Amino acid sequence: MVKPEWFRWRLRELRAAAGLTQAQLGEGCGLHEKSIAQLETGRREPTWATALALAAALGVPCDAFARKPAAQEEPGRGRPSKARPERRPPEPRACRHCGTVFQPKRVTAMFCRPRCQVAAYRAKMAKPGRPRKGKGK
Repeated sequence: MVKPEWFRWRLRELRAAAGLTQAQLGEGCGLHEKSIAQLETGRREPTWATALALAAALGVPCDAFARKPAAQEEPGRGRPSKARPERRPPEPRACRHCGTVFQPKRVTAMFCRPRCQVAAYRAKMAKPGRPRKGKGK
């Protein structure tokens, strides 16, 4: 039994076997490169005239499209994601306020707990010579 979805896989196989790009195959049969891409992805179904032109450009008989394709997996949509470098956990650090060694959850962590962060901020703001914000100058 011939299945209609075989056409796109067989078209891709036959084009690859002939060593042609989509643009070269399109020029050979009088179709645009995007039309070949749509036929290969199944977004467009071929007419009989298109099937004849493709077969002639590939140098195969028309029944070559009716044969069962080799096992192919469906490609994912869109551009493949880039390979990401392996992430290592951050190195243990000493708290800037109390000096306790801790394992930070983020690379930018500088304090072992929120209480130390607040205390360090208050100490920084209480330094003499630092202008105060607000009404009094």
